[in-house]
Amino acid sequence: MEKFFLSPQERLHIERGGHVLMVEEIDGARWQVLSISLAETEIVPAKPGSAAHELHRDAQRAAVAAASKLGDKALVRPSRYSYEVEFHVADRGGAWRLRMQKDSRDVEEKLFHMPRNTDDEEEAFYGTHDLALSAGEHWVAAQRRY
Repeated sequence: MEKFFLSPQERLHIERGGHVLMVEEIDGARWQVLSISLAETEIVPAKPGSAAHELHRDAQRAAVAAASKLGDKALVRPSRYSYEVEFHVADRGGAWRLRMQKDSRDVEEKLFHMPRNTDDEEEAFYGTHDLALSAGEHWVAAQRRY
């Protein structure tokens, strides 16, 4: 527990027998979920066969899932930087909207338009989504370094 900065609320929660779950960056843009309690700090396992989460948003979702199993004994530390990717209909057709957030507030937005007149619409749909997702992950990783 000494290694991490904990807010007064988090400390009190732990002192009362609770757990604080948080997402931590490891190995350059890979993420793990930690569960901190009075007894120990442990890594919440990622998917079977994986040592860590490849995506920040997957790690954050895993923290929320682990907290729901613990009930009121768990407190999830929200990530300061996050992003959302959602489908958006734009003037030029379909696009993926990337909303970058700091402290749960939108700070930047980018649209990733799907190419028109493509031979494989499904590939364009998923490929453009992957570009937006990758940009969000890179943005979060870059923000955490400052």
